[in-house]
Amino acid sequence: LTYSLGSGGQTGYAWKSSTLPALDLKPEQTHSQEYGADIRLFNNRLGLDLTVYKTNTFNQLLRIPVPVASGYRNRYINAGNIQNKGFEFTVNMGVVEAKDFSWDIAFNYARNENKAIELTDELDEYTIRGRAWMTTVKVVVGEPMGEIYTKGFLRSDKGEILINENGLPMVSDGQTIRMGNKNPDWMGGLTNTLKFKDITLSAVIDMRMGGTIFSFTEANLASDGFSDYTLEGREGMVVEGVIPTYDDNGNITSTRPNDIQTTAEAYWQSLGGRNTPTGEPFAYDASYIRLREVVVSYPIKFGAGSPVKDIQLSLYGRNLGFLYNAAKIIDPGMNVGTGNIQGMEGFGLPTTKQYGFSMKLRF
Repeated sequence: LTYSLGSGGQTGYAWKSSTLPALDLKPEQTHSQEYGADIRLFNNRLGLDLTVYKTNTFNQLLRIPVPVASGYRNRYINAGNIQNKGFEFTVNMGVVEAKDFSWDIAFNYARNENKAIELTDELDEYTIRGRAWMTTVKVVVGEPMGEIYTKGFLRSDKGEILINENGLPMVSDGQTIRMGNKNPDWMGGLTNTLKFKDITLSAVIDMRMGGTIFSFTEANLASDGFSDYTLEGREGMVVEGVIPTYDDNGNITSTRPNDIQTTAEAYWQSLGGRNTPTGEPFAYDASYIRLREVVVSYPIKFGAGSPVKDIQLSLYGRNLGFLYNAAKIIDPGMNVGTGNIQGMEGFGLPTTKQYGFSMKLRF
């Protein structure tokens, strides 16, 4: 926009936002129900904390595109009914209670079911994070939040991978194939605490089951031939799949088993790389069981006349390794960021183990 100032006719410029101002926005609302129970039995040797909940969030703020001819690119609207329901429980149990020895166990479990009930009359899906590296994340009505779309293999009606004239898999043109969700099916933890006289040993196990993670790191390593699985087929290989035959309208009329020779180099370079990798071969189950922490502690006690009551000495180790890792070659706990960019790792530093010693004084 241009405007003039004063009689001299000086011309200035004013910048207009590309987002249409919203005049009728409503505050976001959350309706929730929660029920819980706290049960203690056998002189507190067994305890159960249980919570069941359901939450619906309405009128969330979304930015949607509008025709550029209107003078704007986007506008804000209220939309959505996102539902979360689930339950959590913690069990505390005194397994052994003797004079000089005790063993306590605490187990917690949490399961959340997330679902987009509705968006707006105009939308049945909304992109919450556009194309980034190899994935697009959407909210789709009737599905959980965080559905991940990526480039994937094209398949026949029988689910067989279609092969092109070079003996390589055919893939979708863009990130249009739904390949999973970042959210776990359930999460849990197990803590064991053992005491022998004044010595205490505790171990924490962390669990996460379900969910999908995509590795941009592996897409690049495979394309460059650095991953060990790219060794297979370097002297020649035939990709499992079928070669389609088309009619004049581009419809598949028949298929035959692939018999075209290619190499591992051609295969992985067609699927991986930095620019437009195909996400499907680099999708991994994000389930894991991790030994999160082990601590051994011992108190040094002082007499009544000392200003220091005791000193707590501890040796600890954190992030000590996996007891189970479905992904095997990557750490499913690594992500390139937080919020809507979860479900993908890329060039992250390896997770490190930590060992240490601590001393706490109590006065």
